Amino acid sequence: MLRYWATHPEAKVVISERLKGYFVSGEARSLLSKALKGRTKSDSTKAKMSSSQKLRMANPLNNPQYGKHLTEECKAKISKSSASRLHTEETKHKISDAAKLSWQNPEYRDRCIRATIAASHTRPSEPERVVLNLLNEHYPTEWEYVGDGSFILAGKNPDFVNVNGRKQIIEVFGDFWHKGEDPEDRIEIFRHYGYDTLVIWERELKNLDAVLVKVNSFASSCKDSLVHKRGEKN
Repeated sequence: MLRYWATHPEAKVVISERLKGYFVSGEARSLLSKALKGRTKSDSTKAKMSSSQKLRMANPLNNPQYGKHLTEECKAKISKSSASRLHTEETKHKISDAAKLSWQNPEYRDRCIRATIAASHTRPSEPERVVLNLLNEHYPTEWEYVGDGSFILAGKNPDFVNVNGRKQIIEVFGDFWHKGEDPEDRIEIFRHYGYDTLVIWERELKNLDAVLVKVNSFASSCKDSLVHKRGEKN
């Protein structure tokens, strides 16, 4: 359709005239919003849309600024006009307070985190892939990579979670990204929700045999703890 408009400007005028005065109710907008949520465009579709937009804007009839160059005086006026629309300090504080209040809502916070991770197209990092291969080899069907945002806990996105009935988490700390962090802080956060956590540093992956011993010890201690808790219940 965009390509057709680019070559037939009169079609755009006709459609514009037909839509004048047409009002979309709030209910209709809400339904449209719900229907469009979660929909994503493929790379090929995005490329086609970009190509069509470039073709449309290359037509002087569709682009009022085509071939024009702003003078320094005009640029200064635009800059001054934009500056006058900046938020006041009071407005900035109100926006900040509203954002902080929204962030206190776990559902809203987790949804934002998932959306951010999805937008960044997060995939297992090299250290995470090493640990993933190790887990798949020695503990098949027991661990799942969830660092893609599929599992959020207390506003944190762990790397691996046990899917075999145990509340266990494995975190891979990159030497650069987690520099200066205390693993006990993350362990304590997840412990509050009943999860045992093992933190593996990137530098430890130079010795996979030692890492495997560490994972085995972690799995055994959690298993013994689970048996002990079941015995107490009985």
